[in-house]
Amino acid sequence: MLISRKIRIYPDDSQQAIINNTFDVCRFMWNKMLEYSIKSFDSGKLIIPNYGDIVSEYQFLSKDNKGYVFDRHSVNNVKQFLRLSFSKYFDTIRTKNIKYRKDGKPKGFPRFKSKKFSKNSYTNYHRENIRIDCQNHLIKLPCLGWVKYNLREKDFNDNWRLLHITISKSSTNKYYCSLCFEYENHQIGYNGLDFLINPKQTLNILGIDYSSSSLYVDSNGNKPGYPKYYRSNQKRLRMLQKKLSRQRKGSVNRNKTIQQIRILHEKISNQRYDFLHKLSTSITKMFDVICVEDIDMKNMSQCLHLGKSTMDNGFGIFRNMLKYKQNRIPFHLMITAEKWFPSSKTCSCCGNIKHDLSLKDRVYKCDHCGNIIDRDVNAAINLKQYAFIHINAIAQRFVDRSFSMN
Repeated sequence: MLISRKIRIYPDDSQQAIINNTFDVCRFMWNKMLEYSIKSFDSGKLIIPNYGDIVSEYQFLSKDNKGYVFDRHSVNNVKQFLRLSFSKYFDTIRTKNIKYRKDGKPKGFPRFKSKKFSKNSYTNYHRENIRIDCQNHLIKLPCLGWVKYNLREKDFNDNWRLLHITISKSSTNKYYCSLCFEYENHQIGYNGLDFLINPKQTLNILGIDYSSSSLYVDSNGNKPGYPKYYRSNQKRLRMLQKKLSRQRKGSVNRNKTIQQIRILHEKISNQRYDFLHKLSTSITKMFDVICVEDIDMKNMSQCLHLGKSTMDNGFGIFRNMLKYKQNRIPFHLMITAEKWFPSSKTCSCCGNIKHDLSLKDRVYKCDHCGNIIDRDVNAAINLKQYAFIHINAIAQRFVDRSFSMN
């Protein structure tokens, strides 16, 4: 199993200079490799140049330049990431219709990275040079040495094997280090395996239906009451954006206002993540099986004038949190209903499907049995019943397999 820890690091001025130099060289190497790749791609054959070919053309990247220090191992990984980006692009055009961007390139084609708008990060796979001192809260990173870090979670386990690290910088000039670990868990019931030998006599199953106003509605009729952090800070954000529009570009005060806007956006994001983490943790501790529907949140945000509410809820992030937290607890399982499952149109009492149900109908009235119930609660109960059917199907396959083996 894989587990990651993201910690905030506090490098000094010289270490910050090395990190920023690595960001710049990685972006420069990506753009140069992509430039040569596009020329070969237009000629009919994709050829990605090597790291050494580009270094030999530019003197400031050579090892003789002692005044410009950066992490060369991380820069050398840029070719691997560019190759992966091209492979994802080729997989996309095989399955979907080709659409083109404004620059004439197909959608999904690798883009050039900008210093102003691109994310600042780099990844290092040389884990032999990394050490962690949990007692003094110090971490030894390649080319940087020992760096202080802040960790609010539990300490690192000795059985975890480090795979790679990623150093990033936020828009508010905060530095972070993400560590990816791998560990073996031989206990029965983890990661959704051997679920049928659960020692419990009864299973606590919960169906969750997405709700734009309150994040979700479960099969018990409960709503979490999402605080809507973006809308609550929208007045402050609007004031800062109006102030920004009146200031002269390139001035000191304008840069201060930009930083204030970034800090406010980071605050909203932290509030959202904190709420979703606490909520998902409490649900996974209470219920053994959770069933959610497979909704494309990006498409939903682009239609029906629900973009602000959909993006503020963070239901996609919440769904991912539930998935990996369920996998970490023994004898827990998360089930995702298929995309076209009619959870809202199906009556939870008799199973009749109401095809003429529209989004304006917030109360479900069954024409067959006369059941009257809230639309979202009805959908959540149907998702709970879908989980029952899915578990029974798994049990039947397990029984058939045991008979065939005998």
